Amino acid sequence: MSWASKRDTYFDEDIAYSLISLFGVNLTITYGEGKKAFPRLVEAIMTMKPKWDVFAWVGQASPDYPAFPSHPRCYAQFDERMVGDDVGISDFTVTNHRLRLSSLPLIPMEFDSASGDGGRIYDVILTPRSNVERRRVGTYSNVTVKCGFNRLKAIQQAEGLSLCILNHQLGKGGRRGKLEVGREYVCFLLYLEEQDRGESTWMKFTTENLLRVFCTDKPEMSTEGTGGVNGEQAALTEAGVFSLPLENTYIRSPAH
Repeated sequence: MSWASKRDTYFDEDIAYSLISLFGVNLTITYGEGKKAFPRLVEAIMTMKPKWDVFAWVGQASPDYPAFPSHPRCYAQFDERMVGDDVGISDFTVTNHRLRLSSLPLIPMEFDSASGDGGRIYDVILTPRSNVERRRVGTYSNVTVKCGFNRLKAIQQAEGLSLCILNHQLGKGGRRGKLEVGREYVCFLLYLEEQDRGESTWMKFTTENLLRVFCTDKPEMSTEGTGGVNGEQAALTEAGVFSLPLENTYIRSPAH
């Protein structure tokens, strides 16, 4: 998709139709649907080939399908070197433009600072939140978010800012994900929309850059080899590598 990010077509829908055979998916051709075609293609790819890199997009979400990107150019920052065997979120479903991901526990973040030169884009610094959470999920670096002024204000006011790591290594059995201290991971930024009967629904912030975070230290381990605030949470698998249990994360994306 990063290759297609440099392409353009006369008709909006042709940018999607020209990629159907490349990805080997089935998509009904309906001329006149315009920009609705590309997010439909992305949904078809998610269904046929569930791999984490389909989420590695930046920029404008589709106004008609707000959980998906609006154009292949949203994948321009993707780097093929980030992909490997048995890597990343691969268990997910799409229903009513809401995503259910089997993801690592989210990394709680908080607003730290912002800077800009008066132009269109600001650099927003987010920092990991609280020592308790660090003991539960590990220690991570600050993250720089590039966004416009309105998005900056929304980030400052949002509740439950969290990072969702996309390209962790999968553990045996597919129930745990492994992370390595000192490695950089691709992620996206979420905030809490609502919580009902213990099930949280998150919103995805659209940003102008592909977010990356370094894992700088493992969670605290108990003498039994597990640790964190929930008891059997983190497990040390080898030097510098630890695993965390996967959990369901439900995500919607704003249409603006």
